[in-house]
Amino acid sequence: MGCDIHMFIEKKIGSEWMSMGEIDVNRNYDLFAFLAGVRGDGQHFARKGFPEDASQQVKEECWEYGSDGHSHSYLTLRELQTVNWDDETFMMDQEGIMPNEQWPKFEETVKAGKPDYNLLYPHWAAGGDPETSSYHEWQIPRKILLQDFNDKVMKFLPSLCIDCTPDEIRIVFWFDN
Repeated sequence: MGCDIHMFIEKKIGSEWMSMGEIDVNRNYDLFAFLAGVRGDGQHFARKGFPEDASQQVKEECWEYGSDGHSHSYLTLRELQTVNWDDETFMMDQEGIMPNEQWPKFEETVKAGKPDYNLLYPHWAAGGDPETSSYHEWQIPRKILLQDFNDKVMKFLPSLCIDCTPDEIRIVFWFDN
């Protein structure tokens, strides 16, 4: 069974939060771990729970998930901007099972000083034939693992911040089973 994230953008207009719609961030467990410590290591932000002042639309969407919805939180644009999303030196731990011939190719690129992270894929969280595959651990730049979020969310949110502050734009999110 997989875990998905449901993420909405809200903007504060006057004293009320208004939904600006849902944003699809795909099933990225590294992002889930980074934002809220769900499905992995590497949590960066403390989970805050569902915001009491959420817009009516976001409340209704959340209620539809009932007890299947979990690990609710929200982050303002200002909080998200504390992260250097383009930092290639911040590494995140990864692990998996991959074909035996694949790992040495990756190690060669690391030794040459030009890691080819594409060689790490495909890999599996579990399974694999013990005769032809083996378990490995590695690190990969956060920039690569969270690039989709950076492109879809972090480069978009500031465009909504017209006549407001970064504290008046936020994402509200939760996970489901």
